[in-house]
Amino acid sequence: MSTSQTTVVLPVYGRGDMLQVTLLRLYQFTRDYQLILIDDASPDVARSMVYSHSYAHRIMKPQNEGFTRTVNDALAFWLARHKTQHVVIMNSDCWPTAGWLEALTQCAND
Repeated sequence: MSTSQTTVVLPVYGRGDMLQVTLLRLYQFTRDYQLILIDDASPDVARSMVYSHSYAHRIMKPQNEGFTRTVNDALAFWLARHKTQHVVIMNSDCWPTAGWLEALTQCAND
């Protein structure tokens, strides 16, 4: 069982344009984390974008089941195999900035 301090769960359904910016900013401003991209059967380019990110852990769902079910599926899959101190659930239209994860985990630790 592997261990990571923080796991970022990023459910995806459509909006490949927003996803692209989110991923670029995530990689630019975030260190020391595991990323789970879970595609909820996107009907557009977002599905191929998730599939092409080999540096993330990818889950491809065959049918759309909505945000809550998608996040729960990702967490059940991940937490059965890995230990993590923090889990952050991020929407695909969230744009991280410098120090965002450090500030968030600091608050959680206090």
